[in-house]
Amino acid sequence: MKFYLLWSLTLLLKLLLAWQLQLFGDEAFYAWEAARPAWAYSDLPGMTAWLIRLGIEVGGYHSFAVRLAFVLIGALLPFFIVRIARNFSSETHAWQAGVLSCCLPLLLPMGFLALPEAPLCLAALLCLEAALSLLKKISVFACVQLALGLAIGASTHYRFIIILLAGALGFMVAGGWRHYRDPRLLLAILTGAVAWLPLFLYNEHNDFAGWQFQFHERNPWQFSSRGLLHVPLQTIVTTPIFYAALLWCLWHVFRSWRQGEKKMGLIFVAAGLPLILFAGLAFFADQVRTSFHWPLQAYLPLIALLPFFLTEKFPQWHKKILGLVMFSAILGVLITFGYFLTAIVPSLTTALVGKKSYPDNFVGWNEVSIATKSFLKKDEVLVADNFMLAAQLQFSFAGNETIYVLDHPLNKKHGRARQLKDWHVDVDALTSLNKNTQVLIVIEETNTKQWLRDQWRAKLCTQFNSLKFEKLIYGPGKGKSFSIFRARLGADSGKACDTKISMR
Repeated sequence: MKFYLLWSLTLLLKLLLAWQLQLFGDEAFYAWEAARPAWAYSDLPGMTAWLIRLGIEVGGYHSFAVRLAFVLIGALLPFFIVRIARNFSSETHAWQAGVLSCCLPLLLPMGFLALPEAPLCLAALLCLEAALSLLKKISVFACVQLALGLAIGASTHYRFIIILLAGALGFMVAGGWRHYRDPRLLLAILTGAVAWLPLFLYNEHNDFAGWQFQFHERNPWQFSSRGLLHVPLQTIVTTPIFYAALLWCLWHVFRSWRQGEKKMGLIFVAAGLPLILFAGLAFFADQVRTSFHWPLQAYLPLIALLPFFLTEKFPQWHKKILGLVMFSAILGVLITFGYFLTAIVPSLTTALVGKKSYPDNFVGWNEVSIATKSFLKKDEVLVADNFMLAAQLQFSFAGNETIYVLDHPLNKKHGRARQLKDWHVDVDALTSLNKNTQVLIVIEETNTKQWLRDQWRAKLCTQFNSLKFEKLIYGPGKGKSFSIFRARLGADSGKACDTKISMR
């Protein structure tokens, strides 16, 4: 009863946010990819775009439709954790694990945002449950489930490689190496391997652009002391008490495995290896982009085991400890919900202007989209200065407008420059159009550093002629601003070039 009550409440929160919240920048770009179906893209395999396309086919160009498949997947995850917990403990402990999974703060955004994390969690849990079944007995059903999980993971994100490595090693540690000759298991593994083929083929035909970005460009591979922030950050995003409990659980999983519980070896490696790897990589990998969600899949098997170990180690106090963990985690969920609420309620958004917590990636898109539609003439070509703004405008036009993108540093920073080139909407494609083509240029002022904005606008004079400022548009609380210019394609030093913005 408690599980279904909490599950229903968290699902209600996710549905509310999915309906009301404007698309996150990356979500909008994945929706742009969904409008151009492919097996793989420059940033990711195709799964995220396919799921978004499914939602759009059902509900049209609305943020809720984009997120629909991800909300459904997020709603399924606690039930898989219950199923995994049943392999180790009683029915009571299994449902307690389900309750705890509803309390993990990270699963609130990752359970409704149209991002790769939801299918990645689903793939990890499908594979883990299948592996636990295969340790007992090789069955066709378990092999099919394993193949499905492997295929979903390979089609979702490069990061699944770490989950795959941890699961395979854990399966062998738990004694699964004895089954590797079974043709049913080999067929499941082969299916999972084939699922990587589209991603490999994309990279092979595009100078390995995806591999370059994921494993080289976004990761400096130079030591940085900022890696020390990894554990404190994980403590915050999972809540301190919950995080401590999960690490405590990992330690007892290890001890149980050392004492002869072989299947505990699968859980220990599947959860422990990613946690250790990501903690180590934090000193050398991406320090600029968001990465706090990377260990999420490693927490899920530990949640499944936590109620069991609490009962075993604290038979007199386990209910109180479990209640404390749940209370702190639910508080974290409510704080997370409150943050997203600030992007929905204008007065709350305005109150955060000038602060780091200002939800700039979720706001301002409606205002600039409305203004752009009102200014765009039938014979004009629409140009955005960066991929994220272009994606948001593309979504607002329901995919019916060709939008070109200037060579903004943000495109390369997020690994989208190659995809824009593949779609022939980059600056090279723009300059190939007829000279003097009329263009409407939309600039996201606040996505360029303050001291570089004048320089960035002045650069427009080298690409366009007759540049004329039209209007400045603000997001909620004026914490975000966009400018609209009209011009003609092809620089001409003899033409006027107005880059001064009137603060009206």
